[in-house]
Amino acid sequence: MNLIGSNGKLIWACIALAFFSAGTFACSPVHTLDVSFERDSAKVSGDELTRVANWAIDLQLKYPNLDRTSVGGLAEADERQPHVLAQQRAESIKGLLVTLGLGRAPIDVDARLYKSHHLSGVPDNGRRVEIDFLPGCPHECPCQVK
Repeated sequence: MNLIGSNGKLIWACIALAFFSAGTFACSPVHTLDVSFERDSAKVSGDELTRVANWAIDLQLKYPNLDRTSVGGLAEADERQPHVLAQQRAESIKGLLVTLGLGRAPIDVDARLYKSHHLSGVPDNGRRVEIDFLPGCPHECPCQVK
């Protein structure tokens, strides 16, 4: 079986694909942390508190300039008052981040119901808050000057 083809078409197709898809592997300076909660609770456990505190301190030491942080509260549909609970979880983490010094930059808050992905081998947990931290320049990705 000749994979190259008579005129090397496969090689040229691969080169073209690599060239045009190069932008899809762009650098992203965003740092993410998931904070887990007990069922029907918006209280941050001691272990999670320590984890968030260490993460926030490390980020501030590495990135003295902050751009913004996004906090997304999640709750599972079968939890008690899931919409309210998701918002409470998000606000709880936002307050913690402000206390830890990340409030020097805007913190966006979002809350929603978790939708299960049903992927085998991947833990399915909607009882959490997702934190996305975006450092200000300079960081490991090329910064764009406006």
